Amino acid sequence: MSHFYSEPSSQVVVAASNGIDAYFVTQFKGKKREWECECTTFRALHRNCKHMDIAKEAIKTKKVGGKVISIWIGEVK
Repeated sequence: MSHFYSEPSSQVVVAASNGIDAYFVTQFKGKKREWECECTTFRALHRNCKHMDIAKEAIKTKKVGGKVISIWIGEVK
């Protein structure tokens, strides 16, 4: 059986540097590309971005504040 999950494992909303927008950074545990972001750096250039680093740290600490607007961590199966 495949270990492919289409549902996100966790999601963090990170404020953009322009102070107006925000990006959803989503983790898909088990996928080849575990992290995805809505920003241009990830979508157009296919590179990891600063939003992913912020999201990873937010999930570790489970703290909202600063650039982190909200954190959602799904069920552990």
